[in-house]
Amino acid sequence: MAKKIKDQKSAQQLFCDYCNTWLNVYKKGLVRNRTYDIKESVLTLHIYPELGYLPLGSITSSDLQTLVDEKANTLSLNYLRQIFSTLKEIFYYAVSSEAIPENPMKRVVFPHYKYTVVPESNATALTEEEQIRLYKAAFRRKKNGKIIYRVGPASILLLSTGMRIGELLSLKCSDIDLEQKEISIKTTLSRAVSRDEDSAKACIYEIHGTKTKAGMRVIPMNLWAIKAVSI
Repeated sequence: MAKKIKDQKSAQQLFCDYCNTWLNVYKKGLVRNRTYDIKESVLTLHIYPELGYLPLGSITSSDLQTLVDEKANTLSLNYLRQIFSTLKEIFYYAVSSEAIPENPMKRVVFPHYKYTVVPESNATALTEEEQIRLYKAAFRRKKNGKIIYRVGPASILLLSTGMRIGELLSLKCSDIDLEQKEISIKTTLSRAVSRDEDSAKACIYEIHGTKTKAGMRVIPMNLWAIKAVSI
C-alpha cells in the first residue's frame, strides 16, 4: 500500500513543500526514474514559480485555471498535458490523504481550444537521393576493412525500420531474426538523473519494457536493415 503523507497541518504547508513530499514519499517508488525526472521538472519549472509560495489549502480552482491557461499560450500540447496531469495527481492525493476537503482541479478545464490550429512542422524527410548518399556513407570502410563511421549501420537501421533510438539501443541479438527478416521490439532504453550521492555519474541508463502495449511490435527488415545488422 502506498504511504500517506502524515502531517496534520498539510493544508498550511507551502505548496512546493507539500509537492516535494508527495514526489519523494509517494511517487518515487511507483514510477520509473525517467518519469520521476519529468514530474520534478514540471514542478520546478512551471508550477512552483506560480503556486509554490501559496499554502496548499489556499489554492483555488481559479488559481489553477489561470496557471493552465497562461501556460497554454507558450507551451506545446503534450507539455501542458504533463502539467495538467501532475496537478490532478497531486490534488487527488491531497484529498484522499485528507490534507484538504475538496479537489480544486475538478473545476479546471483543459484549454483544448487553444490548440485547434496545428502548427506547421519544420521537419523535412530525406529525398531518395539523400537516402542513397547516406547509405553509401554509412557503410564506407577504411583500407583495413573497418567501418569509417561507427554509428553508420545504426543510422541505416533507424532509417529503414522507423525504430526509436531508445528501442535501437536496447536491442539484443535474440530480438533479431534474420531467417524471418524481422526485429522484435520489446524494450527501450531511457536516461534518468542519477540520485546516488556516492556516484560520480550525472545520469543513469535503464532498459525496461515499452511504455505501451502498442510499442511492442515486430518490424520487417528490408535489404538495408539486414545489411546493417549483419556488419
